[in-house]
Amino acid sequence: MKEDHMRNGQLKAGYNVQIGTNNQYITSFGIYQTPGDSTTLPNVVETHKRLYGQHPETVVADAGYGSEENYLYLNSVDCTGYVKYNHFDMELSGSLKKKKPYYSTNLEYVPEGDYCVCPNGKKMHKIYTGKSKSLTGFKQDLSYYQVEEDCVDCPFKEACTPQKDRRTIQINHRLRIEKKSV
Repeated sequence: MKEDHMRNGQLKAGYNVQIGTNNQYITSFGIYQTPGDSTTLPNVVETHKRLYGQHPETVVADAGYGSEENYLYLNSVDCTGYVKYNHFDMELSGSLKKKKPYYSTNLEYVPEGDYCVCPNGKKMHKIYTGKSKSLTGFKQDLSYYQVEEDCVDCPFKEACTPQKDRRTIQINHRLRIEKKSV
């Protein structure tokens, strides 16, 4: 949870209240000790099942709930999800490309060769794959790509990759696929 206004490092007790609704009627609620909404979605859906004997047919939620874990969970319980992810609106409007042109999701990915293309047109080959674990224990597969050549003389270096010799990015391919279905 957040620190108090005195900034003395003491954490304050806090709870995350979640409410499920149907046609503007409250159908369920829960109180959780997790700071972020994304970790509560499966609990809210399972509470609905416990109360009504089935999972909800549809879940609508804002970008705070958007995660690979939640998309896969909703698929696993055969629930249609309308759950945005962070940057959804910016990607849809095109403003992400304008505001953050060097952001990794704006780089072209070429699946046939399993490489990305940097803003200077250079190939970024996969250098390794790794795993990441969320607070809930969910494991994500990440692929790391690095530009072939040193970025020192690149005209985009300052904006694209400050303080690094070579630009390296990470991509979660499964999440990219899930985001397309949102």
